[in-house]
Amino acid sequence: MADTSPLHRIIGAAMWDAEPLLGRLVILAHAAFLDAGFVSTGAANDDGAQSSVRLPRQVGATASALSLRYTAPQLLHRHRQDAAAAAAATVALRVCAHGRRHVVFYVCVRFANPWLDTYWICLDAPAAAALLAGGLDDTARALARRERGARLAALCSALADRLCRRVLVDLCAKNGVPVEPEHELMSLPDDVKVSILARLAAGEDLARVECTCVGLNLLVAEHDSTLWKPMYTKLRSQLRRRLRFLGVSYGEPTAVSWKARYVAVRRRMTCSWEKYYCR
Repeated sequence: MADTSPLHRIIGAAMWDAEPLLGRLVILAHAAFLDAGFVSTGAANDDGAQSSVRLPRQVGATASALSLRYTAPQLLHRHRQDAAAAAAATVALRVCAHGRRHVVFYVCVRFANPWLDTYWICLDAPAAAALLAGGLDDTARALARRERGARLAALCSALADRLCRRVLVDLCAKNGVPVEPEHELMSLPDDVKVSILARLAAGEDLARVECTCVGLNLLVAEHDSTLWKPMYTKLRSQLRRRLRFLGVSYGEPTAVSWKARYVAVRRRMTCSWEKYYCR
């Protein structure tokens, strides 16, 4: 879990338990930026009041220690140049309250035209915080397995799709560098991404794709029937023919998800040949 969860890469269980709910929400947003492909630029530009985006310590010890400044990997070399080049290659995540129960996360790619260059998302803070009230491991599992319905998955998808990836694409475009291929895919609308993934010929390829990032993992799981059912149906037909040849009866898998059924059939395919050749 610690090797794969975006949250575990940022914070430990004890620090998570000590963090207020608003701080956990900020940490989740920070994790979404890193998972989308950004690189944290640290605190190099946090000396001045204008550039500082550190949050008050009341938000949380860990959240207030984050610099919340990011750049694309393709733009890291700009930070070894002059201050103007580094500033143009950097974005800062900012947070503000909106009314009594909403919090706004926003990023301005360039301050020359803040109305056009600002990306934002408004979240219901109490509702979002309630999804993060559990322990670190439970929250990470909920992110990966879409527990507690689809609410936590929807929150992560909203942060990634409506904020992080849009900022990444715009930042790269304004600095004249190409977006990495995997991030170009993630910048597309969900229905287009699903259409592309549905063209994959093998379940092994789909499994590799969904391990690329949390966003794709969530997308594939949310479209389990669309993506995994055709893979399962195709493999089940192959298994039936093989078992008929071996004189073995076939039983439907009892798993709920189409991916789990596909995995069960694939395992039985392997076992059927092993038993045939080893008898």
